[in-house]
Amino acid sequence: MSIVRIVIAFFALLSLTACVHHLSESECLHTNWQTVGEQDGTQGKPKKDFSGYIADCAKYNLTINTQSYNQGYAQGIKEYCTPTQALGLQAGQGGAPVAEIQARETACAAVHLSLSLKDFDIGYNKGITQYCTKAQGQQDAIAGKIASLACATKHITAYTDGYNAGAAQACSNVSTATELGKAGNAYPNECDVSKFPLFKKAYDHGVVLKQNIDNIQNQLDQVNSGVSNMENQYHFTLSPNGGVNYDSGKYPSGETTGSMLSLMAQYQDLRTQQTALQNKLKVAQAAT
Repeated sequence: MSIVRIVIAFFALLSLTACVHHLSESECLHTNWQTVGEQDGTQGKPKKDFSGYIADCAKYNLTINTQSYNQGYAQGIKEYCTPTQALGLQAGQGGAPVAEIQARETACAAVHLSLSLKDFDIGYNKGITQYCTKAQGQQDAIAGKIASLACATKHITAYTDGYNAGAAQACSNVSTATELGKAGNAYPNECDVSKFPLFKKAYDHGVVLKQNIDNIQNQLDQVNSGVSNMENQYHFTLSPNGGVNYDSGKYPSGETTGSMLSLMAQYQDLRTQQTALQNKLKVAQAAT
């Protein structure tokens, strides 16, 4: 192994070691391991590896009550795998897809428990019905959001009706479509091209406007860079009448009066281009 690889490996190991938390004497004495275990369990975390903690506390002739931790963890993971009706109601009222709670199944299976959604489903069904209203569907469509998968899964027609009404309202506003394209935003999914061809046409026009703005900005950036380089290197400035000011005492080594005059003409040309592009950019940005 090369010296470079050895050094890299050493610092990688050092970095990992620095991230490991070592228990203090106070933590060894006062940590409520049952509470820690319960917290880990209710969050669906795997059990802690106590090997390092045991070694830490052994330095102070102290031990860790891993049995208390295991008792707390068992209680916590049981709660995690049997989500309550109240949690289901909260998730439903927030429009959360049921797949979020179903994702707990992996952590439950790791400790040989089944995910029980009996109580959760009672609350969730009530909550999702409250969420999936016509008003909510209309609000989501106008805001440009994708239709709620949770509402679609439950076949709640009120939400779908509201979403369609909101989409019809939002997708009839061609000025909004132009601004979306001009801002570089993605085309809204709810505005079906076959149903709202004018909206799509306006959006595409906005995309063309953005491309024009970006093209002019790129040209201006290049000219700005050239102006900045010449000002830094030759100390040129533009006078109010359009002429070029310079300090003859700051000629770069090797430059003659003739070559400096040529450079001044180049600088003046760049400044003319700069002004023209700045004005062109303002016009492009104002275009609708």
